[in-house]
Amino acid sequence: MPRIYKLQNYEKCYPSRLKKYFQSDIQYRSYDKFVLQTKHPVLGNIPPEIINVFEPNLRGQNIKIFQRILGDISNDIRQKYNDLEFTRYNTVNLSIHKRGTKIAKFAEKRLNKSLALFFNDKFKATLEYVDYGAYKEVFKLIFWDKNNNKITHDKAFHCYRSILSFMYPQKHGNFAEGNFWTFLKYRAGHPLDKTQFTKHYISDFKNGYTLTEFADENITKTTTPINICKNFGLSNSDTRSNPYIEGKQYDVGGFSKNEYFINDKVVYKFYKKIINRNTKSERITVAQNLEKIIKNPKTPHRDKIQQAVEFYKKQFPYEYKSTRY
Repeated sequence: MPRIYKLQNYEKCYPSRLKKYFQSDIQYRSYDKFVLQTKHPVLGNIPPEIINVFEPNLRGQNIKIFQRILGDISNDIRQKYNDLEFTRYNTVNLSIHKRGTKIAKFAEKRLNKSLALFFNDKFKATLEYVDYGAYKEVFKLIFWDKNNNKITHDKAFHCYRSILSFMYPQKHGNFAEGNFWTFLKYRAGHPLDKTQFTKHYISDFKNGYTLTEFADENITKTTTPINICKNFGLSNSDTRSNPYIEGKQYDVGGFSKNEYFINDKVVYKFYKKIINRNTKSERITVAQNLEKIIKNPKTPHRDKIQQAVEFYKKQFPYEYKSTRY
């Protein structure tokens, strides 16, 4: 008898949560294949000052409502631009800034209507057009209480022109930038407030928006900048388009992995033990101690510890050459 072959149904395996997936690496080449397939394609949360306004027993549902409102506003903005056939070159007799201001006023009315519907007089919002990039529009978003007092420091509302990036999707756009913020916060291991990066709150990949701290004269000053090349093995290829504002970088498009990028978490764990020291002598001491324990055949992860030390030697060649191990 002829053999009967039964066809198998294969299901694609998507990550159920994006957080750990995005903490471990950046520049995935298949964002569009898995990001929107996750159960909750959102990373981060709305600012804590807003959460604190909610009654404790209603916080969970109110956070979801607030996130949904911001998502609706992002879609309204994007649709309005599409309706006006907005491009950088065809402005229909309106300057880019005037058009952005017009759309901001439209979205502001929608936003306040939704806030009043769900939260009565707890919140009022102001939405101001700031600037545009190749992939998004940026607005200043301010929240007020019923007495016209600011609830939070001003926020930057990044509205992406497209949910799916149309060019260089592994470096720019909705998915890539949310990925980078998540990776950066995890690798830094501490809040970004005092670094050269603004604080990131939330990225909603389904609705195409990101919320960060607005860079102005009142933002937390940069006192402990991160050397992203030596610490993380990253290079910024888009510095001309993304200048610092008040010592801060709020646009994280254009970062690339270089030869020193470490994607193994164990290797990076030991690499951090070395480079997070304050002085040259401390880094050398830690590296020397690690090389001693590598010699013990019972030491777990010997090969990965060795890789970490080698990465240090490559990143700090002058330190290594000036000292005999």
